[in-house]
Amino acid sequence: MLKKYIAIAFLTFIFCDSYSQTWKVAASSSTTGITISYATNRTSRTKDVITTWLKESCTAAGLHAYRESFLSKRQAAGIFIKGWEHYAYTVTKYFFNCKTMQMAICEADYFNEDGSLIKSLKYCQQGIEWTDTVPDSSGESYLLMMCDLIK
Repeated sequence: MLKKYIAIAFLTFIFCDSYSQTWKVAASSSTTGITISYATNRTSRTKDVITTWLKESCTAAGLHAYRESFLSKRQAAGIFIKGWEHYAYTVTKYFFNCKTMQMAICEADYFNEDGSLIKSLKYCQQGIEWTDTVPDSSGESYLLMMCDLIK
């Protein structure tokens, strides 16, 4: 009977572990405290197009400044996100076209410190809308980073 429980526990562990998300650091800045990671088991490349989820997080020291910057940008745009004062990280679904230097954002999910969703914004209900990356922007940096990492 004990062997049966051990086998069930082992299979449960294997099954759950195989579906857990693995994040790999793609870039990190000690100046800003921002780390960009990508979901290794949710990233793919078909010819010139990369589909990925990027996680943008901060060190504890950089989080306050990041929250303030993000909040002021959203307020300037007339967007208020309830619960923002507890923001911890963002997970965003991107499409990058390495040949045309274009990108599309399909979803941005904002989470608090305990991993609860604050807000989810979905942009691709009508299909992917490609836009040119702006030179020297974070979008261009993300595109170049992912095109270099995912061959």
